[in-house]
Amino acid sequence: MPRSRTTHQYKALGSALRKMPPFFSAEQLRIAAEAAPVKGDTSGDTSACKRQDASRQARSMGIATVYRFLRDKKRTGEVRSYLCNRKTVYTTSKMSHCHFVCEKTGEVIHFDVDSLDFMQEKIPGTISSFQIEVRGTCEECVSDMRARSRRNPAASAKKKNQEE
Repeated sequence: MPRSRTTHQYKALGSALRKMPPFFSAEQLRIAAEAAPVKGDTSGDTSACKRQDASRQARSMGIATVYRFLRDKKRTGEVRSYLCNRKTVYTTSKMSHCHFVCEKTGEVIHFDVDSLDFMQEKIPGTISSFQIEVRGTCEECVSDMRARSRRNPAASAKKKNQEE
């Protein structure tokens, strides 16, 4: 449902949203909005008292207000959300969010995929955004395994046989 009026909190959130990094949390947006001065008051009252009151209201906003703001922005396509380490992150610019998860250490490494053209014929529609999680063994763990195998080939062969 579209909002019928713009509150001081929404103005502060809108201003903060334009300055956020590529990925951010709702809490990071709330903190940025609370710290930012409120601009764009079109009520016609430009007194210092009115501006101080607007800044105070923005600084005391609840997290539910932030989530409503983000929900509204997602509906209009101005914001996208992705899951990252079991937490929701938001972006105004990224069309994708891709992870490589090392199965040995659990480390999550972000990477970019510019195009999913190779999948287009398999998808029954158009792609607007995507999130990918790829699992495997990271380069550092592979290097460590190779180094151990070069130092002790017999132990590495025995361990490999036990895994099979």
